[in-house]
Amino acid sequence: MQADLNLIVKGAALMALGVIASKILGYFFNIFLARILTPSELGLFFIATAVIGLFGIIANIGIADSLTRFVAFYKEKKDLERVKGSILSTIRIHIVSSIAIGITVFFLSDWIAIAFFSKPELGFLLKLLAFVVPVSLIASDLMLAMDGFKKIQYKIYIRRIIQIIAKIILLAGFFYAGLTLTGAVLTFIFSEAIGLVFAFFFLEKKVFSLNSKIKTIFVSKEMLVFSMPLFLMGLFSAVLAICDVLLLGFFAPAYNTGIYSVALDTARLGLTPVEIMAVLGIPIATSYFALEKFAEFKKIYNALARWTLAMVLPLSLLLVLFAEPVQILFFGKAYANSALAMSILLTGFLFYAVTGPAQQTLIAAGKTKLTLFNAIIAGVTVAVLDIILIPLFMQSNSAQIGAAIGTAIAYIAWGALGIIELHWLFRIQPFTKTYFKIVLAGISGTAIAFLLATLPITQAGINAFMAASAKLFGAGIPIIGKLISGITGTGIMPALVTGLVFLPIYALFFLALKCFEKEDLEVLVAIERKTGFRIEFLRKIVKKLFL
Repeated sequence: MQADLNLIVKGAALMALGVIASKILGYFFNIFLARILTPSELGLFFIATAVIGLFGIIANIGIADSLTRFVAFYKEKKDLERVKGSILSTIRIHIVSSIAIGITVFFLSDWIAIAFFSKPELGFLLKLLAFVVPVSLIASDLMLAMDGFKKIQYKIYIRRIIQIIAKIILLAGFFYAGLTLTGAVLTFIFSEAIGLVFAFFFLEKKVFSLNSKIKTIFVSKEMLVFSMPLFLMGLFSAVLAICDVLLLGFFAPAYNTGIYSVALDTARLGLTPVEIMAVLGIPIATSYFALEKFAEFKKIYNALARWTLAMVLPLSLLLVLFAEPVQILFFGKAYANSALAMSILLTGFLFYAVTGPAQQTLIAAGKTKLTLFNAIIAGVTVAVLDIILIPLFMQSNSAQIGAAIGTAIAYIAWGALGIIELHWLFRIQPFTKTYFKIVLAGISGTAIAFLLATLPITQAGINAFMAASAKLFGAGIPIIGKLISGITGTGIMPALVTGLVFLPIYALFFLALKCFEKEDLEVLVAIERKTGFRIEFLRKIVKKLFL
């Protein structure tokens, strides 16, 4: 058992690195995409991919969700005939279902575009994307099969690194060829094809060969029976996950969906620490819960909640304070209207994040039905509020604001449910004395940095520096001089100065208020021991400065 737990935790550490890499690469790709498309074109792209994602869930019929379980189950029994049969049964079923769904989408694309979204130009995009359904589904099957062998690193390589890099290269190539919106859709299709090729290669050469002489015992019937409930839950979850984009596409012009999508891209950065802390700490929490070490289980959650708060709070505050300059810097002036929606989303995500990885902790404790219930409540909240708020804000051509409010409230409710249930079941809650010290350090550090950066004397210094830099570079390197002139007066430089000033001030507050506890050191030791990652220097810093 201990060996399995160590394997899980090491996989989680790799997953955390994958999260960081994918966030950086994915955000860069979205910036590139927004820069070459207009807001309306970007909106059409996200509506089209959301629609095809929904049809992909239907084509899945829940089988993929059970594949990992069947592979792992038969592998432990050393029944390689049924391991092979589970994989090939899934692929065989999905070849039929995905081709049928792809053909359906292809021929109904124009009707869907007009009847549901009143956007005729969407039809052509759906026709192209119809071809991606079988490719994407079978690639997913192969990666889930590798998960069943506990080889999750290959899915991380493919989904979080290889495919995103491929997207960036492909998009650049199509843009150079003069294709913008069509190029973006073709990028999506070819990146899935690349994922399929790599998934087959890794499975065949590194994990389990489907071309081996092992006899195949198909288990299609068993998998279908097992998958029906999973299909209904997957379909419901998928609809709720993309309902903001679909409802924006239904009620509003594509422009509003494009504006909302870039607001969501930046706001989701605020959730990155939650994902990292969850994948690093939750396997350890699971092992403690399985061993009935409930005191350690509580320590893990409280430490993860504090660390998440320490990262999310200042990042969110800075992004809210400089929402418009940040969006202009990354996505361009065409997306300046996304600033308010981004701030609203960040507020909701912040409230969700400050609860720590509450939902993931419930999963670690085996309360999967409760987490499903919470997700349904959050999803229904999004759907109901979007139906009410998007048409309401359409009157002022700000439909993206209505969608942002709905999503933010849903995340607040989701986070609240998590901490209420944790306290009810295990008497665990994150609100300790140290927790509020971190809140004080974050708010104080951000406020002081913002005030220093926006003082008249600081502004005058920034303007003088920018003018001198534009003049200096303009003579020798015109493109850099033009870039500097372009961002002067946009608020970008005060945002950068605030960020630079903030870091040492926040560190000083953290040190003065002693925002680490003894159990933080214990959790660091546990992570180091179980993952094999050497973080002795970090433990020494914590022990010397804070304890």
